[in-house]
Amino acid sequence: MSERDNKIKVIESFKELEKKVDKYDRYNYCLSIKGRKRHALIVMELIHTGNGYINGRYINTNAYETTKAGDINIKNFTDDEITKLIEESIYNAKNVFGA
Repeated sequence: MSERDNKIKVIESFKELEKKVDKYDRYNYCLSIKGRKRHALIVMELIHTGNGYINGRYINTNAYETTKAGDINIKNFTDDEITKLIEESIYNAKNVFGA
């Protein structure tokens, strides 16, 4: 099982996230918010090596190293760390959009 497969298993345990695969075989996971046309992007650009990002917009990023765009690289994160970040991201995204 690849690194990406392990991360996909963790991410897809969140039933409210919708998977989208782009033409470069990168996985993105969005949260549908009632009353909004656009989805809240939670996990971005997960590739075969297990490298990917969690959107820093919905997380207090002070405790994490982030990219220039403010996203958190999850390449070396454990399943528990990824779960915690996704839970926080979903919770905050729902609060931001009043869902």
